[in-house]
Amino acid sequence: MLRCAIAVVVLLISSLAFGAEKRSELKFSYITSKSVGFVSAGGIPAVDLALELINNRTDVLPNHTLSYTNVLDSQCAPTPSLNAFMEHFNNNSQPTYVSLLCCGCSLSGIPVAEISHYWNVPQMADIASAYVLNDRTRFKGFFRTLPSFEFVGPTLAKIAREFGWTQMAITTQDETLYNLVTESLDSILTAENIFLDTTAIVEVNADPFPYKIFDWERDYRVIIINGNPFHAYPILCEASHRKMLSPKYVWFFPGWYDRGWWSKDSGNKSCTPDIMRRIVNSSLTYTPNGFFVLEDRDMVTFSGLSSQQYDKEYSERLKQEQYQAQNITEFVLSGAPFDAIWALALGLHFTSESVRQNDSKGCDSLPGDLVPLELFDYENQRMGCLMRKSLHNVTFLGITGTIAFDSNGSRISNSILLQQHYVTEDEDIEMKSVADIVIYHNESIFMYKENITSQSLWPGGIPYDGAARDVFHHNHIALVCIYSILATAGIVYSFICLIFNTIFRKHRAVKPSSPNLNYLIIAGALLLYIAVY
Repeated sequence: MLRCAIAVVVLLISSLAFGAEKRSELKFSYITSKSVGFVSAGGIPAVDLALELINNRTDVLPNHTLSYTNVLDSQCAPTPSLNAFMEHFNNNSQPTYVSLLCCGCSLSGIPVAEISHYWNVPQMADIASAYVLNDRTRFKGFFRTLPSFEFVGPTLAKIAREFGWTQMAITTQDETLYNLVTESLDSILTAENIFLDTTAIVEVNADPFPYKIFDWERDYRVIIINGNPFHAYPILCEASHRKMLSPKYVWFFPGWYDRGWWSKDSGNKSCTPDIMRRIVNSSLTYTPNGFFVLEDRDMVTFSGLSSQQYDKEYSERLKQEQYQAQNITEFVLSGAPFDAIWALALGLHFTSESVRQNDSKGCDSLPGDLVPLELFDYENQRMGCLMRKSLHNVTFLGITGTIAFDSNGSRISNSILLQQHYVTEDEDIEMKSVADIVIYHNESIFMYKENITSQSLWPGGIPYDGAARDVFHHNHIALVCIYSILATAGIVYSFICLIFNTIFRKHRAVKPSSPNLNYLIIAGALLLYIAVY
């Protein structure tokens, strides 16, 4: 009996060991922004959670395990991101990576996306929204799960039309992501005779305080902050001190800033949380749908998690020592890198299935052999083509919504979420969703959320945009009739005086009053009476 039990245990251990040996290890390169500028390192726990779920699945990459080596820092800048890329892909001491998760922000992702296809690996962006990345001829192996800012300009233009504003002002952070938004908005508004002041531009790594904006204090009431939180913070702080508050002024800025960004210590002692709360209250934000986790908290996604479960798992991971040691904090866009890993895993899974079926249709003419993923090398153009083709076929319900890619590798999304900040009872700031703006075939549709109207946004009415306007005063009809009757009587009387002055101008009683002067007086009286009409 004992021998049988031992034999069963040995057999189980052997089968487990054999099963473990069957799963080949696949590595991807992971580069994100960890220290400077826009920090997206909060996506690392989300990536680790996704990998844990994927590697425990039997229907996704069943013969492989997916992982990364070390996470390199792009510093959200071009040169450091290129250096990090070369450290992983131009270094013989590194393993062969089958894909790339890069680079923490658009600014650092653009130069890498221009060259990564030469290594025949697909590049999946963890965080990147610049519209310029939609150019497939330039970025041949690029994909992203975060929607682009392509429709932000048309959305802001639609908002201006919806609320009847004829002029706006925008301050722009001088980066490709934000410059394209300003250019798009300016082009649309100019065609519709709506004026946009675009003169306040702040260079990257320069003093983020554009004093030009406060030349607008008297002329503009609708102001857009087109930049990162460190660009918005000093502007809003100064605006609060100048009492440029809602509802007299309307402030717009991106809605993907980290939770509580307005209350974080910036080193500026004049900007307390109370001061910032005052200016942020009632401000509006715009965010492409797909930036945040699903609003339906109970819907189960392909990962097996609902957005509620995901938030709980992500929050618990942030408490782990390995993340606290790296000073990793909550990242409001963590759902994007989570979905990015699932997209990569599914793309690699489809590639593996194509190899198993000896199907490389569409890539047959390229050099290289169809080989298992673990035998891939950077010179294999056929496998590189097959991996890109497989990613284009990926469609699934992610934690941020439906994930599917267009012909440029960008996530398919055509709507923008409009939200408004409000102060809660415990003096915190929360956001409520107020409208969706959908862009479809160059047409835009503005749709309020349920129980939301312009009156609920601004109880005192839609704020004035600051533009000079002609003001017409309307009088009661009875008063208008009285004025008209009296003016008509005055005109008749003036003509009587004119006739009398003409006939008796040489009479000794009229002549001393200067008949010529009487003509001028009568003419003036006639003009005044006529003006009533």
